[in-house]
Amino acid sequence: MDVSRSSTLVFLASVGTTAAGFLGHVYFARVLGPELLGAFFLFQALLTVCIVGTDLGVGTGVEKQLSGASDREETFSTAVVFYAVTVGVVVCGILLFSSSIDRYVGIEVAALLAVAVCAKQFKRLVNTTLKGELRVGEIAGPMLVDRVGWVLVGATLLALGFGVESLVYGTIFGSAVGFVWIIAKIDTSFTRPSLDRLRSLLGFAKYNFVPSLGLQVHNWMDVLVIGYFLSQSAVGAYETAWKVSTITTILATSVSATVLPQTSAWDSGEKLDRIERLLSSAITPSVLLVVPAFFGAVALAPNILGLLFGPEFTVASLALVVLVAGKVPEAIQLLVGRCLLGMDKPNLVARATVWTIALNLVLNAVLVVQFGLVGAAVATTASFTVGLLLRAKYLSALMDLRIPYREVGWCVVAAVGMYAVVVGVTSAFPADTLPRLFGVVLLAAVVYGSVLLLFGRFRTRAVGLARRFSPL
Repeated sequence: MDVSRSSTLVFLASVGTTAAGFLGHVYFARVLGPELLGAFFLFQALLTVCIVGTDLGVGTGVEKQLSGASDREETFSTAVVFYAVTVGVVVCGILLFSSSIDRYVGIEVAALLAVAVCAKQFKRLVNTTLKGELRVGEIAGPMLVDRVGWVLVGATLLALGFGVESLVYGTIFGSAVGFVWIIAKIDTSFTRPSLDRLRSLLGFAKYNFVPSLGLQVHNWMDVLVIGYFLSQSAVGAYETAWKVSTITTILATSVSATVLPQTSAWDSGEKLDRIERLLSSAITPSVLLVVPAFFGAVALAPNILGLLFGPEFTVASLALVVLVAGKVPEAIQLLVGRCLLGMDKPNLVARATVWTIALNLVLNAVLVVQFGLVGAAVATTASFTVGLLLRAKYLSALMDLRIPYREVGWCVVAAVGMYAVVVGVTSAFPADTLPRLFGVVLLAAVVYGSVLLLFGRFRTRAVGLARRFSPL
């Protein structure tokens, strides 16, 4: 697998996916407002919790065993049967507690939640299978179609008067289309499941379940706590800030998607030096967008939330700054964690995750009550930082962890220069309209990119990528 090419393809799809999702989010926020949008976000949070309950950490084990060149058909078939059972159990639980779910979310959504769990989990399985075949770059198309389908169906049904449930229907449609696309692409076929293979997957999952849970705790625990202690409107404002902050990690997510299967393949071949070089070269791309985004959020957070989504969302401005700051440790933690999993060390990731889950739960429960949305953002950022430190400690005991300090430092220098220009420009020409805001963001991107290219290593990488994808 060409890691650089796969990362770039996934990144380009992530850009398209993020752009489509962001535009859809802007439209939905303006039409629905923070309260109804908050109800949909609570549905998303519950969907994520249910998916954790259906996956139980097996998904990463499937990806690892497939990429390790073991019996792919047997692994895939065993996973299909396993998920059929777990999805059935979770769906029964949803229907049993449907009244409580509807009251918590604020709309009648339990039956749709059950359908969404089925569509999303089996789409995740075939997506994992494609990555396990070392064809990570080919998930780009289905990624984009999934998100675009959500936006188009959601916007169409919303215009026809279906209300906030339109977004739920769009979610189901996007997952279903993504499943059909990928199932037509994978080479792995269904065969007889194996009890021994199931034991092997569960043996990996008993450690990987905790890291899988930890990722979703970081992503959704704050929303669940805000929904319990505060209001749906607060959920809508906070999650909007969170969605804006996640734009900064699209490159980190794209890079990390290629790390586990490639690390697993090299680890089985005892090529530790290659893994060390891979991780070192992946750190800088992972933070390339996050660092300038933090300085941009400091300068423009109220403008971004107020102009794009509406004045009701500016209550989350400070939370947005804190959340973007937390994306720096999150980006590197994601990379290091995937590397540990690829090296068959889920127990170490699980150990770190137990600490961060506990910290996240305690801090959210305390800080949300005391400080509201900012407290939730601080809790999430603190737990990401602790999680990174623990994972880096464990990985450094297994291999030489080489941090490209000069490259990362130059990213900071470029971001500071960008911030100075943005502050200077906005002091003379306030970004108080959408055209001015877009102009300032474009100027910031040009300044940051120009300063980056003054550093020789960045110029070399940029030229290399241009040549790799040039049709000439």
